[in-house]
Amino acid sequence: MADFTSTPETLVGLPPTYESDVYTFGLLLVDAITKGARCSGGVYDSDDTNDAILCGKLPNKPEVMTTSQRQLIERMCRYNPSDRPTMTDIVRELEGFSKATLTSEEFCTG
Repeated sequence: MADFTSTPETLVGLPPTYESDVYTFGLLLVDAITKGARCSGGVYDSDDTNDAILCGKLPNKPEVMTTSQRQLIERMCRYNPSDRPTMTDIVRELEGFSKATLTSEEFCTG
């Protein structure tokens, strides 16, 4: 059964690692961006979810997700744990998203 912490490596019996946390955080970002839409319908209780994780598949890109956000999540959820970015890199990129949003809002209200 898949759950919120399922990663390719933990589904095959390996212990979770720092890189596993990066993968899980990527999926949680999908949940945050879509306001939990990925969780609807009991998706975590299906063998299909396990198969998708083991095959390296991600949920489809929601309309509300930007291309840059999707690219970050794809890097965070790479199948090979050693190919995932560090949390420092992720924070830096998320801060960039925040600054871009703030600049856009300032432009629209200024």
